[in-house]
Amino acid sequence: MTEDISRDEVIERVRRGQMTPDQAEVWAADQGTQPFAEPRTLQHFDPFQEVYWSLPMVAAWIIWRLPKAVLEVVPRKGTRGKIWERESETSFVLVGPNDWSLGCVYRKAIENDDSEETTRVTGAVEAREQLRVRLQGGDLRASGKNSEGQRTEIPPFEWQDISLDNWDKDANSVFSEGAGRLRYSAVTVAKIDVVAKWPALNEHAAPAVAEATPVEKLSLEEFVKKYVEEKRKAGEAPSQIGLKQAAVTDGRKGVRKEVCAILKSLMGPKVLVRGRPRTVR
Repeated sequence: MTEDISRDEVIERVRRGQMTPDQAEVWAADQGTQPFAEPRTLQHFDPFQEVYWSLPMVAAWIIWRLPKAVLEVVPRKGTRGKIWERESETSFVLVGPNDWSLGCVYRKAIENDDSEETTRVTGAVEAREQLRVRLQGGDLRASGKNSEGQRTEIPPFEWQDISLDNWDKDANSVFSEGAGRLRYSAVTVAKIDVVAKWPALNEHAAPAVAEATPVEKLSLEEFVKKYVEEKRKAGEAPSQIGLKQAAVTDGRKGVRKEVCAILKSLMGPKVLVRGRPRTVR
């Protein structure tokens, strides 16, 4: 594609549906210019190299415990992070990166499709309450800029009256519960404190602070047998969904089909799927 047009014209043509995003990227490559879309990657920006995290970054870590989940909600830095976003069936616009609010993080968690790549560790409501309890209790300290623009530590007792449901306002600010009055802007928490309170679930989730003594893990079959035994002792029926979540919590992502197959071999073709008996084929 060698037509003599500007980058702005290419973006406009994609918006009008006259070009596809792929064609636009081919045009950029042919021109020897930078791509239109430049998604953030851990190679370009590692949130674990940051000393302080915003509250949306903290919420993303509590929910997913994955560096890439935290990366997605990092406040805007530079130009990297632009993506093509569908506007209609044939139209795309170049957007981002956006500043994620706490509400946006919760919404993404609620809409999460529970795929292998994005399985939640903690639900949105539970994550919000865990964050609130830690802040009010004083074992997670946050700082922000007051009305005079000076950074100060936010006293734990103030979190009783501060909303953690920010949706549409300044993403990194916090407001009074109900009244909506700005309390602090540019709120941050020390990343090391966050990871200490909500540790990574496995060795691949985050860089280790210090090398830990290796712990021998149970084989998959032993793990499933232990899960079944614990459920029966508790008077509960083992289920596929419960086993999958137990596997993720135990740092066994990517083995959901295998553990469910073992569960089927132990209990027969009828096992609980999301709480209801169903024949597994």
